[in-house]
Amino acid sequence: FFMGAARGVVRRLPVSQECIYDYIPIDVVVNALIASAFYTVKERKQFEIFQCTSSTRNPFRWIDLSQDINPNMHKWPIAGAIWYPNMKLLPSVRRYRISAIFVHFIPAFILDFLLMLVGRKRILVRLHMRVNESLGRLEKFIFTEWKFHAERLEMLDQYLRQNDVQNGRDFNLSLKELN
Repeated sequence: FFMGAARGVVRRLPVSQECIYDYIPIDVVVNALIASAFYTVKERKQFEIFQCTSSTRNPFRWIDLSQDINPNMHKWPIAGAIWYPNMKLLPSVRRYRISAIFVHFIPAFILDFLLMLVGRKRILVRLHMRVNESLGRLEKFIFTEWKFHAERLEMLDQYLRQNDVQNGRDFNLSLKELN
């Protein structure tokens, strides 16, 4: 969504601003995969499950980010933007769909028509149709708060800090510093 917003393609997003979401950077996920495999082999334990989640360790709410989205997109614009970036968070899928008609679909039809006139491939209407279809399947997850505990991952982080030569810095699993 952020790349779509930065390019000016996605201008509305249906999210509950107060709900806690799991937001995990990919490097933490990869670190957890490698570290859990190392721990399992080194300690000769049976197969174990490590939940890599942030909901109880460092909660992420859209409301915390919403004031920073637009100023940062304007401060650091990306090349290839097709419209001035302006992201607005909406509290329901119904409001999103009504808004999407005006800020997603009508501009997409116009831009796709212009692309067709110059002989290029039309992509925006199809893209927004797919996003709109997927929202029906994702609505329960978007507007429901899920909290998963990650005690095993915290234990693994402590294990790495105690046993790693560099005090666990190579495979940092802590989300407390994440902002």
